Amino acid sequence: MSEPTTDLTAPKPVMSEPTTAMSRITPVMGGSTSAVSESAPTMGEPTPAMFETTPANGEPTPVASRTTLTAAESSSTVPETAPATAGSSSTTVNTIWVVGSFNVDFTLTMAALPKPGETLVGRQLVTNLGGKGANQAVSCARQGAPTRLIARVGDDPETRTMLGRLAESGVDVSGVQLGAERTGAALVMVDDRGENLIGLYPGANGALELIDLPVAAGDVLLLQGEVSPEVNLIAARRARAVGCTVILNAAPAAPQLPELLSHTDFLIVNEHEAEIVLGWPGPQHQPDPRHQPDPRHRPDPRHRPDPQRRPDPQPHLDPQRRLDPRNKPHPQPQRDLPVPCVIVTAGADGARTYRDGTERHQPAFRVAAVDTVGAGDTFVGAFAAGLRDGLGVPGAVRWASAAAALSVTRSGTQESIPSAADVRRFITHHGGNP
Repeated sequence: MSEPTTDLTAPKPVMSEPTTAMSRITPVMGGSTSAVSESAPTMGEPTPAMFETTPANGEPTPVASRTTLTAAESSSTVPETAPATAGSSSTTVNTIWVVGSFNVDFTLTMAALPKPGETLVGRQLVTNLGGKGANQAVSCARQGAPTRLIARVGDDPETRTMLGRLAESGVDVSGVQLGAERTGAALVMVDDRGENLIGLYPGANGALELIDLPVAAGDVLLLQGEVSPEVNLIAARRARAVGCTVILNAAPAAPQLPELLSHTDFLIVNEHEAEIVLGWPGPQHQPDPRHQPDPRHRPDPRHRPDPQRRPDPQPHLDPQRRLDPRNKPHPQPQRDLPVPCVIVTAGADGARTYRDGTERHQPAFRVAAVDTVGAGDTFVGAFAAGLRDGLGVPGAVRWASAAAALSVTRSGTQESIPSAADVRRFITHHGGNP
């Protein structure tokens, strides 16, 4: 597969904030340039709110009394400049629509993650904005892509403040619905090695309803697994009907509706998710160095290995799945895929792309990890932005890999997501390769 020709290191112009006052938060368009003009046009007037409350009588609430946020309500303004794009020179203004979750993250840092039944004392507790939908929207916006988030949150002052912070990152939040439910939450523990454990409370995310999705041909729709599969399916149908590219990040992992996959162009999963969603072999885990065998324990001499027994080539699979001939140590790219392209991320082992009967490996950029929370969302958002900006699949995967590697060198979730300028410098420092 040929490499993309886009120059990732070329500087891009930075767009200024539009001066016309708007009644809703509208991000500045970044990235698109023209051969005859030094500046790209800003995004046009926002479309009507996509979500309206539905009272008990079943009639939609008029727009005049809607519960979606306006710019004044969010008490936030759009940043004066938008980050440079990932590398496109196209004059077409295509939007990335993110239909997904919005959470409040409670992150506890600690020396080591607790084992089952173990209680450990943490060092610091931090509250931040999170949710895979919100995280990926921020990642898209920081690469310079016009990005709109469709989500549902609780109506409370803290959430409104966080929505304002989301808008400051360049994300259009006019499609976020305010509901009576509590905002979704994530409980995160991070140890000194950067590993994490996460528990999720769906909250308002589970009540999201897709009323409208004014996508256009050439736009990108980005979906995750933290809202109902039915909402994702409705969104994917509408997007594909008008010629949008649909990207599904099947996380958290769950068996996907076959019809949803039939409307998906790109499926992005990690190794664990690939095992559940696709039935592919999971990762081979290294033992935790903290869990050492008791030196006082001696093996029973009566239990000797059977010399006639052959070793199990797939010990990580249960007996029923070992009988499946499709379970190979590595997926076979010539096998029929449920979508045109599957991307499997593997942390320090990089990412593998399966499409057109081929497998392509993108090595990971070597960094010292500080906090791995949010690295997957950074990858997905940066990939969507790179794809939208014309980098092609290999170029977008490399761009996303660099963005994810840079994010794990910083603490926090959305705070760690780099801008396009950061990613470009990072790639230049690495000579364009891991």
